[in-house]
Amino acid sequence: MKVLLVGCGEHATENLIPSLAQIPQIEVVAASDPNASALRSAGRWFVGADLYTSEKVALERIYDVDAVVVAATPQVHYKFAKAALELGKPIFLEKPPTVTTGELRELSAKANEASLVTCVGHNLRHTEAAIEFRDAVSSPAFGNPVAMEMRYFASKPRGKRWSLESALRSFLLSHANHAIDLMIYQMGPIRQVVAARAWPDVHGGIAITVQFIFESGAIGNLIATSYAPHFNVAASVLSNSGSVAEMHNLYDVRHTRRDMGKRHYQGWLPRTLETGYRFAGYQTELERFFIAIQNNRPEDVHPSFSEEVAIYEAMDQIESSIVDSGD
Repeated sequence: MKVLLVGCGEHATENLIPSLAQIPQIEVVAASDPNASALRSAGRWFVGADLYTSEKVALERIYDVDAVVVAATPQVHYKFAKAALELGKPIFLEKPPTVTTGELRELSAKANEASLVTCVGHNLRHTEAAIEFRDAVSSPAFGNPVAMEMRYFASKPRGKRWSLESALRSFLLSHANHAIDLMIYQMGPIRQVVAARAWPDVHGGIAITVQFIFESGAIGNLIATSYAPHFNVAASVLSNSGSVAEMHNLYDVRHTRRDMGKRHYQGWLPRTLETGYRFAGYQTELERFFIAIQNNRPEDVHPSFSEEVAIYEAMDQIESSIVDSGD
Protein backbone atom coordinates (compact mmCIF):
# COMPACT_ATOMS: atom_id res chain seq x y z
CA MET A 1 0.00 0.00 0.00
CA LYS A 2 1.60 3.27 -1.15
CA VAL A 3 1.36 6.09 1.39
CA LEU A 4 1.93 9.85 1.21
CA LEU A 5 3.06 11.37 4.53
CA VAL A 6 2.44 15.09 5.01
CA GLY A 7 4.09 16.78 7.98
CA CYS A 8 7.42 15.79 9.52
CA GLY A 9 7.44 17.97 12.62
CA GLU A 10 8.11 17.05 16.24
CA HIS A 11 5.01 14.94 16.82
CA ALA A 12 5.35 13.04 13.56
CA THR A 13 9.07 12.48 14.12
CA GLU A 14 8.65 11.24 17.69
CA ASN A 15 5.55 9.09 17.24
CA LEU A 16 3.98 8.62 13.82
CA ILE A 17 7.03 8.11 11.61
CA PRO A 18 8.55 5.32 13.77
CA SER A 19 5.10 3.70 13.96
CA LEU A 20 4.64 3.83 10.18
CA ALA A 21 8.09 2.28 9.70
CA GLN A 22 6.97 -0.79 11.69
CA ILE A 23 3.85 -1.53 9.62
CA PRO A 24 4.85 -4.11 6.98
CA GLN A 25 1.85 -3.81 4.66
CA ILE A 26 2.61 -0.20 3.71
CA GLU A 27 5.34 1.75 1.95
CA VAL A 28 5.79 5.48 2.47
CA VAL A 29 6.65 6.48 -1.11
CA ALA A 30 6.55 10.24 -0.57
CA ALA A 31 6.83 12.72 2.30
CA SER A 32 6.30 16.45 2.50
CA ASP A 33 7.22 19.27 4.87
CA PRO A 34 8.20 22.91 4.27
CA ASN A 35 11.13 22.42 6.68
CA ALA A 36 13.88 20.85 4.57
CA SER A 37 15.87 19.66 7.60
CA ALA A 38 12.87 17.88 9.15
CA LEU A 39 12.05 16.39 5.78
CA ARG A 40 15.56 14.97 5.35
CA SER A 41 15.38 13.41 8.83
CA ALA A 42 12.09 11.75 7.94
CA GLY A 43 13.57 10.53 4.68
CA ARG A 44 16.08 8.41 6.59
CA TRP A 45 13.20 6.22 7.74
CA PHE A 46 11.86 5.71 4.22
CA VAL A 47 14.70 5.01 1.83
CA GLY A 48 13.80 5.87 -1.75
CA ALA A 49 10.79 8.01 -0.85
CA ASP A 50 10.27 11.23 -2.80
CA LEU A 51 10.67 14.30 -0.58
CA TYR A 52 8.77 17.53 -1.23
CA THR A 53 9.04 20.91 0.45
CA SER A 54 6.35 22.18 -1.93
CA GLU A 55 2.78 21.77 -0.69
CA LYS A 56 1.51 22.10 -4.26
CA VAL A 57 3.63 19.16 -5.44
CA ALA A 58 2.55 17.07 -2.45
CA LEU A 59 -1.11 17.73 -3.25
CA GLU A 60 -0.52 16.55 -6.81
CA ARG A 61 1.09 13.33 -5.53
CA ILE A 62 -2.22 12.24 -3.95
CA TYR A 63 -3.24 10.97 -7.40
CA ASP A 64 -0.96 7.93 -7.35
CA VAL A 65 -0.94 6.79 -3.70
CA ASP A 66 -3.32 4.46 -1.88
CA ALA A 67 -3.63 6.44 1.37
CA VAL A 68 -2.60 9.73 2.94
CA VAL A 69 -1.36 10.44 6.49
CA VAL A 70 -1.22 14.07 7.60
CA ALA A 71 0.28 15.53 10.79
CA ALA A 72 0.50 19.29 10.36
CA THR A 73 -1.71 22.27 11.28
CA PRO A 74 -5.51 22.01 11.16
CA GLN A 75 -5.54 24.33 8.15
CA VAL A 76 -3.23 21.96 6.24
CA HIS A 77 -5.24 18.96 7.45
CA TYR A 78 -8.42 20.38 5.94
CA LYS A 79 -6.75 21.21 2.63
CA PHE A 80 -5.23 17.75 2.13
CA ALA A 81 -8.31 15.92 3.41
CA LYS A 82 -10.54 17.75 0.97
CA ALA A 83 -8.19 16.94 -1.92
CA ALA A 84 -7.80 13.29 -0.90
CA LEU A 85 -11.53 12.68 -0.45
CA GLU A 86 -12.31 14.26 -3.83
CA LEU A 87 -9.87 11.78 -5.37
CA GLY A 88 -11.36 8.85 -3.45
CA LYS A 89 -8.33 8.33 -1.20
CA PRO A 90 -8.53 7.15 2.45
CA ILE A 91 -6.95 9.61 4.85
CA PHE A 92 -5.64 9.68 8.43
CA LEU A 93 -5.49 13.12 10.06
CA GLU A 94 -3.71 13.86 13.28
CA LYS A 95 -5.93 15.84 15.61
CA PRO A 96 -7.26 18.45 15.28
CA PRO A 97 -8.55 17.65 11.78
CA THR A 98 -9.99 21.14 11.19
CA VAL A 99 -10.41 24.50 12.90
CA THR A 100 -14.20 24.64 12.67
CA THR A 101 -17.06 22.18 13.03
CA GLY A 102 -18.43 23.27 9.67
CA GLU A 103 -15.22 22.22 7.91
CA LEU A 104 -15.30 18.86 9.66
CA ARG A 105 -18.94 18.26 8.69
CA GLU A 106 -18.01 19.00 5.09
CA LEU A 107 -15.21 16.41 5.14
CA SER A 108 -17.43 13.89 6.91
CA ALA A 109 -20.14 14.24 4.26
CA LYS A 110 -17.61 13.70 1.45
CA ALA A 111 -16.19 10.61 3.15
CA ASN A 112 -19.60 9.11 3.84
CA GLU A 113 -20.80 9.73 0.30
CA ALA A 114 -17.83 7.81 -1.10
CA SER A 115 -17.71 5.22 1.75
CA LEU A 116 -14.05 6.06 2.36
CA VAL A 117 -11.95 5.04 5.34
CA THR A 118 -11.08 8.02 7.53
CA CYS A 119 -9.52 8.30 10.97
CA VAL A 120 -8.54 11.07 13.38
CA GLY A 121 -5.47 10.50 15.52
CA HIS A 122 -6.78 10.16 19.07
CA ASN A 123 -4.06 7.85 20.33
CA LEU A 124 -5.36 7.83 23.93
CA ARG A 125 -8.39 5.67 23.10
CA HIS A 126 -6.00 3.19 21.43
CA THR A 127 -3.63 2.87 24.38
CA GLU A 128 -3.62 -0.51 26.08
CA ALA A 129 -4.73 1.08 29.35
CA ALA A 130 -7.76 2.79 27.75
CA ILE A 131 -8.75 -0.49 26.07
CA GLU A 132 -8.51 -2.34 29.40
CA PHE A 133 -10.51 0.46 31.02
CA ARG A 134 -13.25 0.24 28.37
CA ASP A 135 -13.38 -3.55 28.66
CA ALA A 136 -13.94 -3.24 32.41
CA VAL A 137 -16.72 -0.65 31.99
CA SER A 138 -18.48 -2.55 29.20
CA SER A 139 -18.45 -5.95 30.93
CA PRO A 140 -21.89 -7.25 32.06
CA ALA A 141 -20.64 -7.61 35.63
CA PHE A 142 -19.86 -3.89 35.83
CA GLY A 143 -23.46 -2.70 35.59
CA ASN A 144 -24.72 0.47 33.91
CA PRO A 145 -22.34 3.45 34.11
CA VAL A 146 -23.90 6.38 35.94
CA ALA A 147 -20.97 8.78 36.34
CA MET A 148 -17.50 9.47 34.95
CA GLU A 149 -14.84 11.79 36.30
CA MET A 150 -11.77 12.73 34.27
CA ARG A 151 -8.67 14.78 34.97
CA TYR A 152 -6.54 15.87 32.02
CA PHE A 153 -3.47 17.90 33.01
CA ALA A 154 -1.06 19.18 30.35
CA SER A 155 1.83 21.64 30.34
CA LYS A 156 0.86 23.29 27.04
CA PRO A 157 -0.24 25.06 24.92
CA ARG A 158 0.22 28.47 26.47
CA GLY A 159 -1.62 31.15 24.55
CA LYS A 160 -2.82 30.90 20.95
CA ARG A 161 -1.80 28.37 18.30
CA TRP A 162 -2.14 27.92 14.54
CA SER A 163 -2.99 31.61 13.95
CA LEU A 164 -6.23 31.22 15.92
CA GLU A 165 -7.72 34.22 17.68
CA SER A 166 -8.78 32.32 20.80
CA ALA A 167 -6.52 30.76 23.43
CA LEU A 168 -9.48 28.69 24.62
CA ARG A 169 -10.12 27.27 21.14
CA SER A 170 -6.39 26.55 20.82
CA PHE A 171 -6.47 24.56 24.06
CA LEU A 172 -9.66 22.70 23.13
CA LEU A 173 -8.22 21.69 19.75
CA SER A 174 -4.77 20.86 21.12
CA HIS A 175 -5.55 18.88 24.26
CA ALA A 176 -9.07 18.98 25.70
CA ASN A 177 -10.43 17.18 22.62
CA HIS A 178 -8.40 14.12 23.68
CA ALA A 179 -10.21 14.08 27.02
CA ILE A 180 -13.63 14.66 25.44
CA ASP A 181 -12.97 11.87 22.96
CA LEU A 182 -12.03 9.46 25.73
CA MET A 183 -15.18 10.31 27.69
CA ILE A 184 -17.41 9.77 24.63
CA TYR A 185 -15.54 6.53 23.90
CA GLN A 186 -16.33 5.29 27.40
CA MET A 187 -19.79 6.77 28.01
CA GLY A 188 -21.44 7.31 24.62
CA PRO A 189 -23.03 10.40 23.03
CA ILE A 190 -23.35 13.69 24.92
CA ARG A 191 -26.73 15.36 25.42
CA GLN A 192 -25.80 18.53 27.33
CA VAL A 193 -22.67 20.52 28.21
CA VAL A 194 -22.04 23.16 30.89
CA ALA A 195 -18.56 24.65 31.32
CA ALA A 196 -16.61 27.30 33.21
CA ARG A 197 -13.10 28.68 32.88
CA ALA A 198 -10.68 29.74 35.61
CA TRP A 199 -9.59 33.37 35.65
CA PRO A 200 -7.25 35.20 35.43
CA ASP A 201 -5.45 33.66 32.46
CA VAL A 202 -1.94 33.68 33.96
CA HIS A 203 1.05 33.10 31.65
CA GLY A 204 -1.21 32.03 28.80
CA GLY A 205 -2.49 28.90 30.55
CA ILE A 206 -6.02 27.53 30.51
CA ALA A 207 -8.06 25.71 33.16
CA ILE A 208 -11.63 24.59 32.51
CA THR A 209 -14.22 22.44 34.20
CA VAL A 210 -16.95 20.79 32.16
CA GLN A 211 -20.05 18.91 33.21
CA PHE A 212 -21.65 16.50 30.75
CA ILE A 213 -25.00 14.77 30.65
CA PHE A 214 -24.79 11.77 28.35
CA GLU A 215 -27.64 10.41 26.24
CA SER A 216 -27.78 7.41 28.58
CA GLY A 217 -28.62 9.72 31.48
CA ALA A 218 -25.19 9.29 33.05
CA ILE A 219 -23.23 12.36 34.16
CA GLY A 220 -19.59 13.31 33.67
CA ASN A 221 -17.12 15.84 35.01
CA LEU A 222 -13.90 16.95 33.32
CA ILE A 223 -11.10 19.14 34.63
CA ALA A 224 -8.61 20.04 31.91
CA THR A 225 -5.69 22.45 32.13
CA SER A 226 -2.42 23.49 30.51
CA TYR A 227 -0.96 24.78 33.78
CA ALA A 228 0.48 21.41 34.89
CA PRO A 229 4.25 20.75 35.02
CA HIS A 230 3.84 17.55 32.98
CA PHE A 231 1.20 15.38 31.35
CA ASN A 232 -1.11 13.59 33.77
CA VAL A 233 -4.39 11.82 33.01
CA ALA A 234 -6.77 9.94 35.29
CA ALA A 235 -10.34 8.71 34.89
CA SER A 236 -12.91 6.79 36.91
CA VAL A 237 -16.38 5.40 36.12
CA LEU A 238 -19.05 4.39 38.66
CA SER A 239 -21.94 2.03 37.88
CA ASN A 240 -25.41 1.62 39.34
CA SER A 241 -24.34 -1.70 40.85
CA GLY A 242 -21.53 -0.15 42.88
CA SER A 243 -18.70 -1.08 40.54
CA VAL A 244 -15.82 1.36 40.01
CA ALA A 245 -13.22 1.35 37.22
CA GLU A 246 -10.17 3.60 37.49
CA MET A 247 -7.34 4.47 35.10
CA HIS A 248 -4.21 6.31 36.18
CA ASN A 249 -1.69 7.73 33.72
CA LEU A 250 -2.15 4.89 31.21
CA TYR A 251 -0.17 2.55 33.49
CA ASP A 252 -2.67 1.40 36.07
CA VAL A 253 -6.26 0.18 35.59
CA ARG A 254 -8.34 -1.03 38.54
CA HIS A 255 -11.83 -2.54 38.66
CA THR A 256 -13.65 -3.02 41.94
CA ARG A 257 -17.17 -4.50 42.26
CA ARG A 258 -19.46 -6.12 44.81
CA ASP A 259 -21.07 -9.50 44.24
CA MET A 260 -23.17 -11.32 46.84
CA GLY A 261 -21.84 -9.10 49.59
CA LYS A 262 -18.18 -9.63 48.69
CA ARG A 263 -15.81 -7.12 47.15
CA HIS A 264 -13.90 -8.26 44.06
CA TYR A 265 -10.81 -6.49 42.78
CA GLN A 266 -9.04 -6.76 39.42
CA GLY A 267 -5.99 -4.82 38.36
CA TRP A 268 -3.98 -4.32 35.18
CA LEU A 269 -0.39 -3.13 34.88
CA PRO A 270 1.75 -3.14 31.73
CA ARG A 271 4.27 -5.92 31.43
CA THR A 272 7.90 -4.99 32.06
CA LEU A 273 8.77 -4.68 28.35
CA GLU A 274 5.37 -3.29 27.32
CA THR A 275 6.29 0.20 26.16
CA GLY A 276 6.71 2.10 22.92
CA TYR A 277 4.40 3.17 20.12
CA ARG A 278 1.84 0.40 20.45
CA PHE A 279 1.56 0.94 24.21
CA ALA A 280 0.95 4.67 23.60
CA GLY A 281 -1.66 3.93 20.93
CA TYR A 282 0.11 5.46 17.93
CA GLN A 283 0.97 2.25 16.12
CA THR A 284 -2.37 0.65 16.97
CA GLU A 285 -4.44 3.47 15.48
CA LEU A 286 -2.38 3.48 12.28
CA GLU A 287 -2.48 -0.31 11.93
CA ARG A 288 -6.28 -0.28 12.28
CA PHE A 289 -6.51 2.46 9.67
CA PHE A 290 -4.57 0.47 7.08
CA ILE A 291 -6.32 -2.82 7.89
CA ALA A 292 -9.68 -1.08 7.41
CA ILE A 293 -8.49 0.08 3.98
CA GLN A 294 -7.35 -3.42 3.02
CA ASN A 295 -10.69 -4.90 4.07
CA ASN A 296 -12.73 -1.97 2.73
CA ARG A 297 -14.46 -1.63 6.10
CA PRO A 298 -14.59 2.05 7.23
CA GLU A 299 -16.41 0.96 10.40
CA ASP A 300 -13.37 -0.97 11.65
CA VAL A 301 -11.32 2.14 12.51
CA HIS A 302 -12.26 4.95 14.89
CA PRO A 303 -12.85 7.74 15.38
CA SER A 304 -13.90 8.48 11.80
CA PHE A 305 -14.54 12.02 10.61
CA SER A 306 -18.24 11.44 11.34
CA GLU A 307 -17.52 10.32 14.90
CA GLU A 308 -15.19 13.29 15.40
CA VAL A 309 -18.09 15.68 14.74
CA ALA A 310 -19.53 14.83 18.18
CA ILE A 311 -16.27 15.97 19.81
CA TYR A 312 -16.36 19.26 17.90
CA GLU A 313 -19.99 19.85 18.83
CA ALA A 314 -19.03 19.37 22.49
CA MET A 315 -16.16 21.86 22.13
CA ASP A 316 -18.54 24.38 20.54
CA GLN A 317 -20.91 23.97 23.49
CA ILE A 318 -18.04 24.47 25.92
CA GLU A 319 -17.10 27.74 24.23
CA SER A 320 -20.73 28.89 24.15
CA SER A 321 -21.25 27.98 27.80
CA ILE A 322 -18.18 29.88 28.91
CA VAL A 323 -19.12 32.98 26.89
CA ASP A 324 -22.76 32.83 28.03
CA SER A 325 -21.69 32.61 31.68
CA GLY A 326 -19.62 35.76 31.38
CA ASP A 327 -16.26 33.98 31.37
